[in-house]
Order: sequence, then C-alpha cells, then structure tokens
Amino acid sequence: PSFLEDAAEEIMAFAKESRYTDATELWAKAKEEVTEILKQHEQPTDNFLTKKEFTLVQTLSEGLGELSEMISSRLVENLRRKNEALKQAAKRERSDPMATLV
Repeated sequence: PSFLEDAAEEIMAFAKESRYTDATELWAKAKEEVTEILKQHEQPTDNFLTKKEFTLVQTLSEGLGELSEMISSRLVENLRRKNEALKQAAKRERSDPMATLV
C-alpha cells in the first residue's frame, strides 16, 4: 500500500508533535499491514515478493520496531517530567503556610 512509504515519516512527525495517539494508531496500522504482507509472502501463492521488495518490507518492519521504542521512550520521559512537576508543586503547596489557611 502506498501509505506505507510515508508511514515512518508521519509517525515520527506525530511523535515530535506529542501526538502520541495518532502516532500509535498509524504505527499499529502500518505494523499490521507489514505483518500481513510478510505472511502472504510466506504462503505458497502468487503473492511472492521480489528480493528487493522483501528487503524493503523487512527494513520497514525493523524501522517500525525502532519507532515504537522511540514513541515509548518519549512517552515515559514526558510522564516522568509531569510526575516530577506535580511532586514539586505538591511540595511547594505543603511548605506554603498560607495555603493551609485558605
């Protein structure tokens, strides 16, 4: 499918924009499509891929794996930062004597 050619770039763009839901949905769609193509290639049908196509699909599959790692790392880092900011805000609130009077 034609969308697979640009999928990696689009997933990367979504992740950079912190649009993780969009990135994950596109990643899942692309991964499912690549898996289906590889399954069809393994079946004894007329849908065999040429060596060049097979290499391209394998490279795409590996790239999707790397993208999933990148997305999860960015999510973990963003959540860690937000959690730390919440902890600091709670600490400031507890140390402010005026906060308890309100």
